[in-house]
Amino acid sequence: MERGATIYAEITGYGQSNDAHGLLPPSEDGTRYARALCQAIQAGGMSPDDVAYLSLDGRALPSSDQGEVDALRQVFGTRLQQIPASVPRTMFGHSYAAAGALDTITALLSLKHGQILPTLNCDQFNPHYEFNLVRDKPQPLPSSGSQVALVGGRGTGGTNVALTLRKER
Repeated sequence: MERGATIYAEITGYGQSNDAHGLLPPSEDGTRYARALCQAIQAGGMSPDDVAYLSLDGRALPSSDQGEVDALRQVFGTRLQQIPASVPRTMFGHSYAAAGALDTITALLSLKHGQILPTLNCDQFNPHYEFNLVRDKPQPLPSSGSQVALVGGRGTGGTNVALTLRKER
């Protein structure tokens, strides 16, 4: 603030866990990923009800995507269907070590501009996932309630990470 910098949002929480299953894609078991998501929410002094937007990993690998959906269901239950979600890296590909930074930047810009970027190139969304994936065109961030984004990521070998970002009103 003192230097005149624009504050997009505050990083309020961080969570990390590991599936520890070798050099394999992210697991279809979402239990440990759910732990990282919950850690980030709790570290931010929030509850799952405070989350207004999800920035997801979205590997486009059926087993990994199933694990992500299972984790989200464990954390949000039936409320998952009301929370808009997107997979920003469908616009620029998976950049491995830089993916988390790019997803965080995208979430910060979504909070700043009040727009959730769409998940592009998602031609075959699995209807059994039953969550609110923003596709094809941007969607306004919900204007009522909190301005909190949850950014989740998963890496080869079982690394699970999450950040909560809160925009002050």
